Amino acid sequence: RPLYTRFPLPPHRVPRRLRALVYRLLSSMARHTAPTAFTFPAWPKDLSADTLSLLRSMLTIDLLPKTNKSIVNIDPIWPEGKAYAVVFTHDVDSDWAFEHTDNVAPLLKIETAAGVRSAWYFVVNNIPAHELLTRGLQRDGHEIGFHCYNHDHRFPFLSESRMRRRLEQCRPFLERFQVAGLRSANYLKTPRFLSIMGERFEYDLSFRDSYHGAGGAHGCSTVFPFRIAGCPLLEIPTTVPDDYDLFARGLSPEEALKVQQEC
Repeated sequence: RPLYTRFPLPPHRVPRRLRALVYRLLSSMARHTAPTAFTFPAWPKDLSADTLSLLRSMLTIDLLPKTNKSIVNIDPIWPEGKAYAVVFTHDVDSDWAFEHTDNVAPLLKIETAAGVRSAWYFVVNNIPAHELLTRGLQRDGHEIGFHCYNHDHRFPFLSESRMRRRLEQCRPFLERFQVAGLRSANYLKTPRFLSIMGERFEYDLSFRDSYHGAGGAHGCSTVFPFRIAGCPLLEIPTTVPDDYDLFARGLSPEEALKVQQEC
């Protein structure tokens, strides 16, 4: 559990500029101590689990009798022979998007022109009573998702009873928009959190394939969806570094875009 989640003042109460300064400082410290030729997981891309899975499949195929080789599924995971799939997601961490809808409109215009329908994950406690953004997104075919009750980053570390209480407070939102998926605040998670979320949601975006930054080094080392034993959630890892993380590393927009395109 990150130490800052134990402080009495939750992160969203800290002035935004001060938060950005602290994040850049932590990211800079991690950047100077982390990526080397032997760092695990490798950044910005780590395919260790996928490599092991491929090797296991190859060994399994070679060990099978020739007459039974057809039982091993080696078809592409994506339909129609596609090489990959892309999912566009937006985490709405604060009420900024509701106060500045004119700034959201150009982004939606770009996505609409490209034929993209994206997924928007909302912090439920930040949503004003009579806003129109979520309804407009749903009407236009975008997906509405869950980004915890508030953005204090403590949700995954609560007791089971408090976690269920917060989830119950979100029930009207979850039912109104038929919410099927979530991403936890700052990708934080615990086995208890995933187990309880698995009772309500179908999929989860709270894993990165690789990360080196303010929260240390971690990642699931796969770009493919997976399930954790005993949990019904389909885990869909985030495999493209977040824009805010790349900017915190001092990259220009052009440099950040290049990293994202390569990943």
